[in-house]
Amino acid sequence: MLGIGCTRVEERVAAAFGELQEAGVEFPFALDVRFGGVLLALPALLINGLLKHSEKHFSLPKGFYG
Repeated sequence: MLGIGCTRVEERVAAAFGELQEAGVEFPFALDVRFGGVLLALPALLINGLLKHSEKHFSLPKGFYG
């Protein structure tokens, strides 16, 4: 089950089975993003090195986004 917020189901399933190299990025219109205010903390976290070592420690398998 992909969840109630899942969009573009066909593309996600194709990516899961290796039939899709990469899906295009889409930004749908939205009037509100629930709890979106937490995103205001991201610039401060990035300045303090939040992602400094992310490539060394984390990697994603090929999938929905390239």
